[in-house]
Amino acid sequence: MAYRPLPTGAVTFLFTDIEGSSRAWELHPGAMTRALKMHDLLLREVVEKHGGHVFKTVGDEFCCAFASAPAAVIAAIDAERALDAASWPREIREIRIRIGIHTGKAVQHDGDYFGPTVNRVARLMSIAHGGQILLSSSAASGLVGVTPDGVTLRDLGSHRLKDLKQPESTFQVVAGGLRLDFPALASLDAHPNNLPSQLSSFIGRERELAHLRRQLSEYRVVTVAGPGGVGKTRLALQAAADAVQDFPDGVYLIALAPISAGELVAHALASALEIAELPNEPLETTVIRYLGSKCLLLVFDNSEQVSAPTAALVKRIVSECPNVRCLVTAREPLHLVGEDVERLAPLSTPQDAQTVGELEARDASYLFLERARAVVDGELSLSARDCAAVVEICRRLDGIPLAIELAASRLATMPLQRLAEKLNVSNLVNKDPTAADRHRTLRDAIEWSYRLLGPAEQRVFMALAVFQGGCTIEALEHVAEADVDDDAGSLVDKSLAQLHLAEGASSRYRLLEPIAEFGSTELTRNALVDGFRRRHCGFYSSLASTAASADGAAKRAYFERIDCELANERAALNWAARNDVDQAAQLSLDLAGYWRARGSFTEGRTWFARVLEATPQLAPRFRSLLLGQSAGFAAMQDDYEASTESAQSALAISRALGDKSGIGLALHALAQVAHRQGRLD
Repeated sequence: MAYRPLPTGAVTFLFTDIEGSSRAWELHPGAMTRALKMHDLLLREVVEKHGGHVFKTVGDEFCCAFASAPAAVIAAIDAERALDAASWPREIREIRIRIGIHTGKAVQHDGDYFGPTVNRVARLMSIAHGGQILLSSSAASGLVGVTPDGVTLRDLGSHRLKDLKQPESTFQVVAGGLRLDFPALASLDAHPNNLPSQLSSFIGRERELAHLRRQLSEYRVVTVAGPGGVGKTRLALQAAADAVQDFPDGVYLIALAPISAGELVAHALASALEIAELPNEPLETTVIRYLGSKCLLLVFDNSEQVSAPTAALVKRIVSECPNVRCLVTAREPLHLVGEDVERLAPLSTPQDAQTVGELEARDASYLFLERARAVVDGELSLSARDCAAVVEICRRLDGIPLAIELAASRLATMPLQRLAEKLNVSNLVNKDPTAADRHRTLRDAIEWSYRLLGPAEQRVFMALAVFQGGCTIEALEHVAEADVDDDAGSLVDKSLAQLHLAEGASSRYRLLEPIAEFGSTELTRNALVDGFRRRHCGFYSSLASTAASADGAAKRAYFERIDCELANERAALNWAARNDVDQAAQLSLDLAGYWRARGSFTEGRTWFARVLEATPQLAPRFRSLLLGQSAGFAAMQDDYEASTESAQSALAISRALGDKSGIGLALHALAQVAHRQGRLD
């Protein structure tokens, strides 16, 4: 056959693999050897008959490329029919393949294809069943007006693939001789999880990802450790998505970055699992009982600021819940017996490169190219000098993914050579002798991007750094005292902020953790910081006050808003406890109803005690009300001694003030204790 070049531009990829092949190899290795030879010959013949190219085989997986979607679909149908009609070894009985077809741009080099499109079709194929042909929306659109005779598409709806990107509209090919009915697709949606969707594709780290998956099958606790911005969270999320079918009771992310108080780690876990606190039982005990013998994977992300309490909780989980595994990301290990530590290094960087193919051979430069293609919306035509500039950028940024993404985003407004020159100048030296090399380069990359912002953008960035866990546009405008739409959008475009779109709730802006750390440091040196923090506290105090005075459905709606803003409410309490005595007291009192409704008695008592201890000059009326609320919460937890002591103190203050509402609150708490102890007289 005459040589035919591989298709370029928008390529339709067809990937296949054999369903249940691992089990068949274990039971009948000899028969599978013969069957695989037949399978390979049949598939290759069908693909080439319809103008396709088998550009790679991995085990029993075929990776094929076509110039058009119709040709790929006809080849897939013929392949399924041919395999169904073949006479297989008696021990095997039948070979069924699952097929995924997806159209998109990919980079071709040395007879192979690279890029997110190739990864996407592999993920699409992986959710199919043997005998089933799945098409992505882009491949289906390639059939409009040219659908082969006798072929129809069945819309299976949107499904999240394991690359964690936005859901993919998925279609099943229906044609004569093909099986029609299959179980539900094995997508992320088919398994319990709260893994967040990602706006960008997962690039590189194939070896690390495969190794992490193996370690998760062998160890109960696996920690991915490394410096900020090195990609710990993204790797852990991808590993969790890949493993979702191994955990029938679910895979759950517990985001610890917004938490600074150790006692709230169990609250974060309970929230991820949607477990309510019981009034007479420690929340941690409730969670452990819920986990019991369930088979789950828990991903504790960014645990460094609450390392000790996270370690204690994880230790108890693996000790008492035999089928639960924990994947942790942090800057350092938990130091638990039996913990497997995966120290994540920066991405591999090229020493030299003259071609795009050489750049794609290394993860750091591959990531830069993929993010750059997204920015310029197309192919990159790079000279040898341009390739050298990419090498220099990746080397200067030490292969740190976040820094590389920040640099690549600048190609929207800056030529590549200029980018390399400016980045070199700004990243030569960090004067801090205590900073590790990788931290210095990451900070310099972030600082460089920040210094390029205009004054209005810098103001919005600084305002955004005040928030914990992100914020709505309304909150950001209140703190910044400005119309922020354009500047906030610009920060998102420059990869300094993220915008999370939410259905049925307000969209939220947030900073990635390393950028938030930089922003917090800069904020302490900024003359605007006091005003930002005071307005932040005022905004969330107002939200709590409005919620406290609302009734019925309105109160429930406000409490749901506070659910989303709890990290900010805590930050407001922290600031007020140090700077505004009365506001700290009023805010904690306004949140009392929320904590009671959510069963968060421990958290409520913690904040009441902190405000009381931090503010000796507190007005007597505030002190009596805080003591009264604390007494009521303690009674709900059957801590009768503490409840009685607080209530009696509140009662004495209220009687001295002649405050009837305070007296009533204190007497009610005392009555609660008597009632719960059975002292009805």
